[in-house]
Amino acid sequence: MLRNSSIYQVFVRNYKGEGKFKDLINDIKRISDMGFEYLYLCPIHPIGKVNRKGTLGSPYAISDYYKINDEYGDMEDFDDLVKECHNNNLKIMIDIVINHSSPDCVFTLTNPEFYYRNNEGNFGNRVADWTDVIDFNYDNKALREEMIKMLSFWANKGVDGFRCDVASLVPSDFWLEAKEAISKINKDFVWLGESVEFEFIEAIRKLSFKAFTDYELFEAFDMLYSYDIKSFINDAFINEKNLNILARMINYQNSEFKLNNLKVKYLENHDNERIYTLLKKNKNKVLNYLAFIFLQRGVPFVYAGQEAWCEHKPTLFDKDMLDWSNYDETYVELIKKLNSLRKLDIFKDETYCHVGEHEDYFDVTLCSEKEEYYGIYNVLDLKDKMKTELNDGTYINLIDDKEVIITNTEVDSSCLPLFVRVKWLST
Repeated sequence: MLRNSSIYQVFVRNYKGEGKFKDLINDIKRISDMGFEYLYLCPIHPIGKVNRKGTLGSPYAISDYYKINDEYGDMEDFDDLVKECHNNNLKIMIDIVINHSSPDCVFTLTNPEFYYRNNEGNFGNRVADWTDVIDFNYDNKALREEMIKMLSFWANKGVDGFRCDVASLVPSDFWLEAKEAISKINKDFVWLGESVEFEFIEAIRKLSFKAFTDYELFEAFDMLYSYDIKSFINDAFINEKNLNILARMINYQNSEFKLNNLKVKYLENHDNERIYTLLKKNKNKVLNYLAFIFLQRGVPFVYAGQEAWCEHKPTLFDKDMLDWSNYDETYVELIKKLNSLRKLDIFKDETYCHVGEHEDYFDVTLCSEKEEYYGIYNVLDLKDKMKTELNDGTYINLIDDKEVIITNTEVDSSCLPLFVRVKWLST
């Protein structure tokens, strides 16, 4: 069930070994053993050479949508990767980039009518600093048909889901067409959309271009990014302020969207700085934030290297391998535990999720018709006692299976993160 699943992201070029599919295949069991349901790959297709950024180029500037980037291997290697994932109960999601392509994409020769033209009549794009790509024109019916054909090609190869780049810039009615077509291949296919910040939507609309809201995208997508509240996330993560406002914005999401309109909850991804660096190498803060994103409504998302306390965000444009030298089995065991907790009925049946609006910590109440759970997360690494919503008594912290004593509704901060079952609401 998607509501209690989780995602592990890999950028193959910079992952391990030589940055090939074969290196990733050797690691599939480890990823599966951590309890993830989905392996999400950054784009796997050949990269354009015209206006290329860096020496190897951005994987988001695609030159051929039906081929594999030979940096990673060939199509047989990809097929082997899909097979290995499925043999280890891991589903595979690939990045789909169809708002734009590289300027030397094969479509520029075979179907130049697929593309947006600027005021000079040349290929162009709507986002000025994306100098290595040109935009598609979804007013063209043949483009839509070709893109659905291409998506069907990958679904027929056993791919289980798409992560759709800048989904907000592609018409929402196209996503509905595509979803209907792919559902005939795999009725359980999963769609994750990279929705964008509201400031981005405003900027695009100011230029008289179309940009689509989360409400529109959720008609087609199962999951969307939390970029609609990204500025509030940054205030909490980076500036360590306004935690209460971030809590309020999460509560707004929980109340405004349907229960199955899921938001991805992340600490980092390929576009964002490493959380360990952002939190000034405070491991306790990181681990509390990790528990916080896992033990609430939404789908938790981990970027490869978090479990090795990576400090450096790899570039998208060059070979820049992850540093695995600080691989931490304790971190891995926490991920395993958090993923196992997400198999509790509360994460399938929850109908109420509320984040307490506090200035210096987060707590979360989860309720279903049958039970209630409570978590508290010391994301600022406060010392001594912390106030809770729990009655006095002894509880079992489900994160580490240790007893925790609540006195005067307070808990010792050394016990956090804390996640407990409060009560059965009915029998």
